[in-house]
Amino acid sequence: QSVTSLHAVVTPRPYGSVISNYRGHKMRVTAVAWSPNGKFIASGSLDKTVQVWSAASSNHVQPFVYHSHSAGVRAVSWSPNSQRIVSGS
Repeated sequence: QSVTSLHAVVTPRPYGSVISNYRGHKMRVTAVAWSPNGKFIASGSLDKTVQVWSAASSNHVQPFVYHSHSAGVRAVSWSPNSQRIVSGS
């Protein structure tokens, strides 16, 4: 079973510095979106899930997982108020 990591890299740290490592998807991550309020990261994967992560947590906190897609997720986006996510497969 493969696990895909999602790395969050933020400047002004040296280019390419990994600040957090999110694990949870079973297949390749195909879409990522940071919430407008900066508190969350949503990731979509070929494993047919969308996962919502705490952007502030550098430890391995279990994300909230949406399991309703019938195919791999290709796009995720947040509403302007960071209350909703739209995803497409």
